[in-house]
Amino acid sequence: MAEQPKSEQITILPRDQSLYFNGFAVAIGTGDIVCTLLRNGVPVLTLNASYTVTKTLSDALSRINQKT
Repeated sequence: MAEQPKSEQITILPRDQSLYFNGFAVAIGTGDIVCTLLRNGVPVLTLNASYTVTKTLSDALSRINQKT
């Protein structure tokens, strides 16, 4: 399983290398999860990730949500 980055290890990228999105669509492929990020309903980027990485991301987002 992928190691979780510690908050002090996260690097904030410059604005021209970052992406804002306010929606997403998710699909299950044969070997991975496909997530298309949307901005105002328009697709801006598609991510393909393994099931393991997707589960790790889900767990990390859930932990953040529990702290708020």
